[in-house]
Amino acid sequence: MRYLLGLILGGVFVSCAIHSQIKVVDNLPIDFVKPFYKMIYPGDKEGDKEMLLVLAYEGELNDITLDSVYFRGYHQKLTEKVRSGYKVFQAKFKLMANHKFIECPVDISNEQALISFSDKTGLKQYYLVPKVVEEKPVYRP
Repeated sequence: MRYLLGLILGGVFVSCAIHSQIKVVDNLPIDFVKPFYKMIYPGDKEGDKEMLLVLAYEGELNDITLDSVYFRGYHQKLTEKVRSGYKVFQAKFKLMANHKFIECPVDISNEQALISFSDKTGLKQYYLVPKVVEEKPVYRP
């Protein structure tokens, strides 16, 4: 019994230690402009339902590299594009019925996204996008 209690308490301390190592910064050298997501519904029964997260930004990345994002129980690499004249980072998530929820390194709400990025030294850090709004869904033909 003591052994089991020791394992449980040890697991709690390791978990807390891992979460305490996460560095969430308050700002980035870029500003996100109206971050949003939208659902994309397939036109046929065989297609996959998707969720598209779009993070338009202004400013220069300087010495940071954005890597991936946690959003609504998903984790995905970010890709950089130009949309409607804005530089954006985006992630597309396939919404599967048997999706296994991905735990975010910090607690976030459904309206928030957590971005992982690296600075010029390679140090991994995080930035919380405080408000991501839902836009009208897209229905493919």
